[in-house]
Amino acid sequence: MKNMRSQWFNYVKQTRVKESRKRKRDKGKASVPCSHREAMRIASETWGKEKTKLIKRQKRLQKVSVPVVKAEEKLVEN
Repeated sequence: MKNMRSQWFNYVKQTRVKESRKRKRDKGKASVPCSHREAMRIASETWGKEKTKLIKRQKRLQKVSVPVVKAEEKLVEN
């Protein structure tokens, strides 16, 4: 699993791409791409919601993977 810091930077990257696309759509070729710093400011507004989604996803995957491991252990023992 990735740690939260790397997930944060992935989220900032996604935000930067979306914002740059939005600016290009609004202003055309004269648009200035979104900088990393600006993307971090924009992403910080919605990061809380995204972080809870990521944590829930990690917990869900851990729940699913635990029974599979126990089942494999039972097969090895027999």
